[in-house]
Amino acid sequence: MFKIDFKKFTPHALAIGLFIVITMIFFYPMAKGKRLVSNDVITHAGNAKECQDFRAIYDQEPLWTNSSFGGLPAYNVSMHSKTNLTAQVYRILLLGISPASFLFISLLGFYILLLTMKVDPWLAAGGAAAFGLSSYFIIIIGAGHSTKTLSLALMAPVLAGVILAFRGKYLKGAAVTGLCLALMLRANHLQIIYYLLMILILFGLFHFWQTVKEKSYERFFKALGALCAAAILAVGTHSTHLMMTYQYSSSSTRGQTELTANAEIQTGGLDKKYITDWSYGVAETWTLLIPKFMGGASVGSLGKDSETYQALKERNIPNAAGIVQSVPVYWGDQPGQSGPVYLGAIMCFLFVLGLFIVKGPVKWW
Repeated sequence: MFKIDFKKFTPHALAIGLFIVITMIFFYPMAKGKRLVSNDVITHAGNAKECQDFRAIYDQEPLWTNSSFGGLPAYNVSMHSKTNLTAQVYRILLLGISPASFLFISLLGFYILLLTMKVDPWLAAGGAAAFGLSSYFIIIIGAGHSTKTLSLALMAPVLAGVILAFRGKYLKGAAVTGLCLALMLRANHLQIIYYLLMILILFGLFHFWQTVKEKSYERFFKALGALCAAAILAVGTHSTHLMMTYQYSSSSTRGQTELTANAEIQTGGLDKKYITDWSYGVAETWTLLIPKFMGGASVGSLGKDSETYQALKERNIPNAAGIVQSVPVYWGDQPGQSGPVYLGAIMCFLFVLGLFIVKGPVKWW
């Protein structure tokens, strides 16, 4: 008779329960009927309104919208596909409770990755909590960067599938990689997929070096073939949108233009300064360890014990206490930010410690 070993699944059930509790505590206002007001979400709702109205009236997809800029193809704003099964899985994944679901998915996805790397379930649950509650997730959820948040959350299980494939579990690894990559593509934040590709290339080079040393070429190329097939299928689920976006890109700000405010600036698209305006500065990377290394958010609060407050009081500035509640405190390289990317001093310490005490080649990758 077939028996289920419940004891084996107990740590995982408890970990998932912990993730649910963390999510519920962090997003408890949603239980009271409140909704997170996010600028990007509100902007998208306005941009997509014309498409939604057209869809409701005519029961077909609009191909153009005048709601954004001087008008643009509707597939870059709001397009539904009833025949794309990945889109249906995507809706199920969100559980109808976004943005709370983003945090839960990030916790669960990183837990799966750590289990794949053979980390003890209890430590994996702690590591997942550290990942999901790192400040950047919270910042971009608050800003309404929904597609970026979900893409970041899905990076971990994609990598987990790749690891499984290189361990010889070709079908399982390809299935996990293919499904999660297809969902990342459905989220439609390609920047994060570029970053994931960088990680996977480094991972592949590391494994190829191991392959050369061990002369295990057959296993390496079987894994690579399975993963390539999974990636092709994943891209195929979103190929229509990708090809249409690529076609449109030459007519957008990312394409070449005949108009310029400065004759000396001639580019084939966006210039480097525009692209890197919101990139972290080299020194700013220290915020991973020291959160206010560059001051914090663009606008922050200073207490009455601050020198700013004392200076205002000395000059008899009215409402000095109110003024210091909203002052610019960021001095980094970006135009502004909602808060620093902080991983945690403890996590940084454990990372450095791990470089010395963890055995095996994985740490070098």
